[in-house]
Amino acid sequence: MRLVESAGRRRGIRGRAMKGIAKLALVLLLATSAWTFAVPALAASQTLPPLTPSKHDALYRALAHGKLTEPQYALERARSLFALERVRTEWGHVAQADPHAATFILRDLVVRTRFLSGTERAEARSILARPDGASTFNGEPTWEFDATPRVVCEGGRPLCFHWDDNASNRDSPPPADSNPANGIPDQVDDTMAVLDNVWDTEITGLGYRQPLDDSSTTLNHGPGAQLDIYIADLGIYGLFGYCTSDDPHAFAFSAPWDVSAYCVLDDDYRQQQYGFGQTPLEFLEVTAAHEFFHAVQFAYDWFEDLALMEGTAMWMEGQVYPAVIDRINYLNRSALAHPGVPLDTGGGGYEYGAWLFWRFLSEKVFANDPTIIREIWERADGSGAAAFGDEYSFQAAHRALAADGFDFRKIFGRFGWTNDLRDYEEADLGYPVPPVAGVFRLGSTVRSSGWHTAHLFHLGTHFYRFRPQPSAPQQATLNVGVHLPRLATYPAATAVVYTKGGPPQVKPIALDAQGDGHRKVEFGRSQVWKVDLVLSNGSLRFDCPPKDFPESVYSCGGFSRDDQRAFRFRARVG
Repeated sequence: MRLVESAGRRRGIRGRAMKGIAKLALVLLLATSAWTFAVPALAASQTLPPLTPSKHDALYRALAHGKLTEPQYALERARSLFALERVRTEWGHVAQADPHAATFILRDLVVRTRFLSGTERAEARSILARPDGASTFNGEPTWEFDATPRVVCEGGRPLCFHWDDNASNRDSPPPADSNPANGIPDQVDDTMAVLDNVWDTEITGLGYRQPLDDSSTTLNHGPGAQLDIYIADLGIYGLFGYCTSDDPHAFAFSAPWDVSAYCVLDDDYRQQQYGFGQTPLEFLEVTAAHEFFHAVQFAYDWFEDLALMEGTAMWMEGQVYPAVIDRINYLNRSALAHPGVPLDTGGGGYEYGAWLFWRFLSEKVFANDPTIIREIWERADGSGAAAFGDEYSFQAAHRALAADGFDFRKIFGRFGWTNDLRDYEEADLGYPVPPVAGVFRLGSTVRSSGWHTAHLFHLGTHFYRFRPQPSAPQQATLNVGVHLPRLATYPAATAVVYTKGGPPQVKPIALDAQGDGHRKVEFGRSQVWKVDLVLSNGSLRFDCPPKDFPESVYSCGGFSRDDQRAFRFRARVG
């Protein structure tokens, strides 16, 4: 069952399609992104996740104009992962996929393969085949015909590692072997050691459910029920790694929310292919931590919202390998760099930048206790083992926080002022400075900002700054008044006072039921550098379509009931 926050189950809202499209276009404009959410689902009895957001390229246009069905589009987008030039020859300009998006592009294809027929279905099966399986099409991620397959399975963990031992083949790992006694190339030894650590951290240490038994896969499930890790040259495709599923249940007409997985990692992560931002070992470490967590997520609900799936996978990189800071690069699409973009946006790279919120919860709210993220996944669980009824992303976050005694409205307001302060342990590693939406200089000549109105999207924040004029009194106060949406929609306002003689002071503005409030803070030019007003729209009220019919890139595939609410404010020098 799919639950809806603040309201009963909302079905039959597809008649609002034009309204929804207008909302989505407006938000994506705000996000300055060319990414969009595509398409209607197929039929009421068929359970499908949304297509992974893509750029407005030739494939997107072919889908929009009816030249491709949704399953055909999923096939062509998956083909572009491994045979981009061939797809461009057939369709024109096709954008190269995000190098981290392969897991979900392949998910799109898995659940739509049953709607393909003839050679299209055969090609889909070939793309989805494991690297050591049979390939019937050129350009698929499959080892060469003369491969020498080898596999080693862990004794203490249910993991099996597969590689081509024919050193003359492209997918074979480098033959260097500093431990000839075990006869395993160093790259495979490194991959095994990294996955051992990932397993021990994510499953044993943090307590997540382990990836599902894949023994029901009839064609090729490896030596047994273990999670299979394949090594192949992914760098030639511009991919870091991926996990996907060949669970027969995933191809069925009533696919479950939980499925088994297998994963593919690169054969060497050499910097000539991946760049010099990290060492080859560091690329392996964070990719393994990230992709393995997708295999874990598949055991809960592999159709969950991307801001939760990708955001917590990025967060997990920092839990397993905190010294590898690749995740910092994704904060340019986060609530720090683009505070007005809804936090739950599942496209345009914002799904990766959402890790900041999950980090905020574990670091700031729970004092470096990561348990809260597992509690959220236990609530988002859609499997037969679910204890909470398959709550969606931010609904699960809301209720997990409430179970621990926290009010989401206040927590989201705190997220806003924490970002204003950049008050994170690792902020100096390159956390962006959030932009302000307006600056007001007040003092003797200009004593009031006048009333201003900001229109905030759900799970968005705006920052406004007030600075004392050079002519401002040495001692003064700033009276900040706000007229926000009613309290039931989860607004918040906070004044952050940056003093000259001490640390910043955080001054939450108490609101009445109608969203009105005021606060007096210091503002004399001898006392204060600046005062920031943080306005937060923490609304979690969504019109959620049935889970089969996601309509947006937001929570539950639905639309917020509180987008672009008016947040009015005024500041006066006292």
